[in-house]
Amino acid sequence: MHIRDLLLDDPHHDKYLILRTFAHVLEFSNMQVAVAVEDEKGDVEQLSIWHYDFSRWPNDKVCAGMVLAVKNPYLRSVIANLGLSLCAFHPSDIVVLDQDHELFPAKWKNTQRNVTKDAAQWKIHGNAALKKKNFQKANYSYSKGLSAPGLNDILKSDLHRNKACAELLLGLYDAAKIDALASLLNQPDDKSKELDSKALYRAGRALYELADYPAAKTMFDRCLRLLPHDTDGLRELKRTVCRITEEQTGHFDFLAMSKNITFTKDFRAKQANYVRRTEVRQTEDRGRGLFATHPIACGDIVLCEKAFVATDPPWLKSQKQQNFIVSPSSKHVSTSGHAETWYAAVKKVFDNPSLASRLLDLCARSKYNSRLSRQEVTSVSIVDGLPVVDVFHILDVLENNGLGLMARPDQTQAYPNIPRPQLGAHYDSLGVWSVASRANHSCLTNAEYSFLGDFMLIRANKDIPKGEEITISYVPTTGKFEHQKIALQNWNFGCECKLCQAETAWGGTRSPLLTGADSYEEAEPPVAIPDKRILGLDRRTEPADRLVNVVKLYIDQIKDTYPATFFSGLPSIGLAKRHAWLMRAYTLGGKFLASSFITSQNTACMYAQAVIRDHGFVPIIEVPSEKVSFNRENIIMTTDLVDAFMFLGLFYEMEGNAKLAECMKEHAMQSYVIMNGSHVGYEVLHQ
Repeated sequence: MHIRDLLLDDPHHDKYLILRTFAHVLEFSNMQVAVAVEDEKGDVEQLSIWHYDFSRWPNDKVCAGMVLAVKNPYLRSVIANLGLSLCAFHPSDIVVLDQDHELFPAKWKNTQRNVTKDAAQWKIHGNAALKKKNFQKANYSYSKGLSAPGLNDILKSDLHRNKACAELLLGLYDAAKIDALASLLNQPDDKSKELDSKALYRAGRALYELADYPAAKTMFDRCLRLLPHDTDGLRELKRTVCRITEEQTGHFDFLAMSKNITFTKDFRAKQANYVRRTEVRQTEDRGRGLFATHPIACGDIVLCEKAFVATDPPWLKSQKQQNFIVSPSSKHVSTSGHAETWYAAVKKVFDNPSLASRLLDLCARSKYNSRLSRQEVTSVSIVDGLPVVDVFHILDVLENNGLGLMARPDQTQAYPNIPRPQLGAHYDSLGVWSVASRANHSCLTNAEYSFLGDFMLIRANKDIPKGEEITISYVPTTGKFEHQKIALQNWNFGCECKLCQAETAWGGTRSPLLTGADSYEEAEPPVAIPDKRILGLDRRTEPADRLVNVVKLYIDQIKDTYPATFFSGLPSIGLAKRHAWLMRAYTLGGKFLASSFITSQNTACMYAQAVIRDHGFVPIIEVPSEKVSFNRENIIMTTDLVDAFMFLGLFYEMEGNAKLAECMKEHAMQSYVIMNGSHVGYEVLHQ
């Protein structure tokens, strides 16, 4: 077909255009370029291309004079007042045609440039490009050499081996593995052994990057059998064995990982995934979910997993660009982090199709009415030598499975890995995790997740028996039920946990009260109470006792929104921040309040115990050990809980009750580790 045959907003399935680029290429963003194109009839249009990857092209960019075959062309109405644009959404929809391709128009051929190179010449061109670090051109040259005249077994082996090197540097690990193994000579002479060792090393490196560590170890073992003292092979074998150990045991050096992030600012994990204590299977009413395959004790690791894909946080970006993607089926616009995560996910699947099922097998329900037919697949087929990737299916996957994280570059602070914005910060990166994303939501979870860079850690917040479903909270549970319902709509579902059922049955609202209390407590932090009392001569400041009375008034009003008829045995999390404020007020400013110091500390103890109850923790006294454990059936965890346990530890220590003090300190540490993923930063709380 030709440009004049295009219909507006029609995907034109099973059709293609032959186009030639001309004029200046426009960079819309680091994700998209536009170039003027013409067809054989002389009609012109603007072609928008998503810059997924040009690693299989002759050059690393779109150049004037290139001839392209554009499959399934889509002439779309762009955003209002911006006119029309011919779009190529899917990376496999564009094929660069060489002059010897049967679809290359004769009228556009340059006979002066149509000089046939043999395999040896293509190898020389590839080696020169590789030396100049033009990996795209090197990869292209080696590929051309493999189909050029003059190819013999030695040249074929060299081209495959060198091609594997270029592909490793381009991130094409599937192809690198295949080419490296295709280059093996399997001959007994020393030269062949040296070349085969190099090929096996490259195959091992590719498998390592694909996270197939046992297969990578096999390749490095074979490499070292040929050259036992190869330093690169020995180094990579050692690194691979570490990953295998992590996969099998779940033992990680979280302190070293934290220090690495702090000093290198590299937030992408190098460790292996530990997921062997879980499995994915069907739930009764919520699709597929994540289940425990072994009993998991409270505080233990459920899983650790690095992101399949995650966007760079702001502190890693050299410049700010507003990227966006508009779905042709819904006209829905995804911007910034969502668009960048989508772009990175498409590129990863396109570059390495063997990884596709880790992403495409996730839930992809769309809340938008699609006008394009989509085939729900979990693998990627190869057509015309290119992986076929439905980029808008991936967009739906990310809409349903993406999670925000706070990728903090400074790991020396308290709670460096908590993902929620309860610490006064917003999410600065978005990612998706192949296994962890299977965990369904509940407000009353049995596990808490955190992030060490893009490495997700999930720990049990109670004992989880074998076969029980693992649940996490997608959004913070603050007591503002209406806000939470709206937030969960981003994942296209509503929560049916016991707490949400109670909120629905009650039918009231406490959000305005909590918003007012939040604003007041933010403006009047309890740490300022000593100064308020000392500076009481300044008539613009309120006396400390009055500050306390205002918070107590909020508590009385919020208590009325938790009627026992509906909320018996459930957390009253909306009260926790108020009680925690009073606990800190009587602790930090006790001697400046009207009450005595001893009375203030006893009152602070009372409010600390209230904070723990507000989170749903029901105390159980263990006799004769005098230790306190807790019924954790319906709990919520926040940083206020850790503060309450820590205060009680100090309080009982002053009271001379060493056993109870130690017990509370243990609960404080355990709660911190469960929420933060590791102990890193805990010592900061004592300062």
